Amino acid sequence: MAPKFVFFDSNTWIYLSNGFEVFSKKYLDLHFKVFEILQKRVWDGSLIIFTNEIVKEEWKRNEEDAATQLRVLTDKAKSYTDQLRAIGQYLDHDQDQIEKMVTAVIEQTDKKIEMNKRHIEKVKHFIEHQTQTVAVTDEHRIEASLMAQRTQAPFRGDKSNSMSDALILLSITDFLDTSKPIDHPAVNYAIREDGAFSSYFISSNFGDFANLPDKHTIHPDLEPILARSGTVYHPSLGPLIEELEKEFLSHDELRALELSDGFFNCYLCEADYRTLKFSEPRRTYDPYKFNRPFDPNQLILFDDIPLPDNEKPFSNVETAYCGHCNTDFIVCPNCDTMFNIDVDEVSDCPGCHYNFFLEVVRNRKGAIDRYVFSIVKQFACTNCGDQSLKVNEEGMCDACVGYKQIFASQEVSK
Repeated sequence: MAPKFVFFDSNTWIYLSNGFEVFSKKYLDLHFKVFEILQKRVWDGSLIIFTNEIVKEEWKRNEEDAATQLRVLTDKAKSYTDQLRAIGQYLDHDQDQIEKMVTAVIEQTDKKIEMNKRHIEKVKHFIEHQTQTVAVTDEHRIEASLMAQRTQAPFRGDKSNSMSDALILLSITDFLDTSKPIDHPAVNYAIREDGAFSSYFISSNFGDFANLPDKHTIHPDLEPILARSGTVYHPSLGPLIEELEKEFLSHDELRALELSDGFFNCYLCEADYRTLKFSEPRRTYDPYKFNRPFDPNQLILFDDIPLPDNEKPFSNVETAYCGHCNTDFIVCPNCDTMFNIDVDEVSDCPGCHYNFFLEVVRNRKGAIDRYVFSIVKQFACTNCGDQSLKVNEEGMCDACVGYKQIFASQEVSK
């Protein structure tokens, strides 16, 4: 079988080095697992990973970032040991037992640090010796400069690394351009065997490359460039890993991989630092998942009894906020589309039928207490046809019910 061809941006390589959610018990080792399958597939010849001088230079420049979690692990261990000793003193607990726990924390941390150090070295060696380098030419630099003059993607907003992003994309699509001879034996073998080849560009910088709010679709400015080689764009490693190894990752792991880069550039503002950080997922009542009346404020008894999927009325909702343009964002739990949402208005998901509402809850003094995101379901009023969040048994909205009552009272008075 012909190999697949793939090209990662530098952010993806950094992710493969240090992972994410360092202290999450559920996903602690996910980046080890993902790198293992990539390495395995390169070794058996079913995958070829390309790099260029831009990616390698950015990797060296950001290599220190790859070791971020080593410092985090050390700081966390110190926090744990300090807390243990403080608790021991406060409770006047047996100090020998406390010190045993402190020693266990330090030993476990040392093991994790050593494991991560070895892994980072593996990734470094892999980039340098097990990927194939594609040239960045003067023609690529000229084309990237023209893209910048036209303010085409990825030259949107005020970003310092857009030239690097453009050169990364241009080099691989030009190298695999099917309109001219391709000087690579594996690519030519794939063309002879299958009549075509499969190539992928993976970048979590979907703020630069994607046609937002749909982060899974390449920006229209870049469609002709990817078309040169038939390259497919993905904002995460999840779809590629699924193609390489069916059922290798669980649904939750695929979702975590999709969100491994929780940072996102706000596409509505032009600030120098327009980075968003997603919130932790919130368990939210989902009226689209429940087929019978349900009060989200009602206490659910016997929650340990399994319900069918269509009777679990909750979804995990992720949100984000841009502090530069004061915009709130939400990720639709039904189709994964991310879009901006306005306060006190029903916002329609551009990717599916879901509706959302953002309410500002204020305290008695009028100050903002909290923001509440809700999934809402709209209904068409049988009388006026307008969309409404609530209708009566006759399918009428509150306004029409009110008008009907006024009309009825006037008829009675006559």
